[in-house]
Formats: sequence, structure tokens, C-alpha cells
Amino acid sequence: MDVVALLTYYRFEADIPAAERLVAAWQQQYPAAWLRPAVLQALYQGRYKSISVSHILQLWRKQGQPHYQFNGEFERLIGHAPAPRRRPAGRVTPAASPVPIAQFVPSQVNNHQTNRLRSLAVSEVAP
Repeated sequence: MDVVALLTYYRFEADIPAAERLVAAWQQQYPAAWLRPAVLQALYQGRYKSISVSHILQLWRKQGQPHYQFNGEFERLIGHAPAPRRRPAGRVTPAASPVPIAQFVPSQVNNHQTNRLRSLAVSEVAP
């Protein structure tokens, strides 16, 4: 997965054009080979902001080379193209009509759980 796709999929940037502009700016300042590892490093650190990627790139420039903590397994898990996000097709309608609250009368319900709750309520109130 390329850098723009990573930035948009993990919501570093709101849209593709913004991510493309950011990547173009980074490419003018840093080696292109550093960009993808910097995004992966930010993900590894749980920092889902483009400013975090910028900070990582600045640090690497000061150090003269990238230093990242993630391993190959993390890169394989995150770096592959994820399944597309699915959205429901149309409106979801309930299978049955909802029961109005006025029809539910707790005093008329007779089951084990209701009786247990009543006994607990009485024991809490009793001195």
C-alpha cells in the first residue's frame, strides 16, 4: 500500500487530495524511501496524525537515517491493502414493530429475573 493510501485509510488526512499534497511536500524535504516507514512508525506508536509523521521525519533527518521500532510482521499486517470498508445497502428496518413503553408494565411481568430484582430492591430498602 502506498503512502497516500495509508494516510487516507488510517485517517491521517481527511481526503486523497490533502494526502497527496502532504506527500508531495514531504518528498521535497526527505528521501522518498523514508515516507512509508515513517507512516508505519506513527501507526506503530499509535499516533494517527500527519504532524506525528512530520515529527518522525524531522527526527530521522537529525539522526541521518531512519530508526523505527516496528518489525516485519507489523509491516506486513498494516502495509497490505485492507479490505474495502463496507456500508449497509440502504436503510435497515426492524423485523418487528417496537413495543411502546406504555404497554410494558413491570408489575405484570412475572419471571425469575424480575422477582430477583424485586427481592434485592426490598432488601436494600429494609433497615
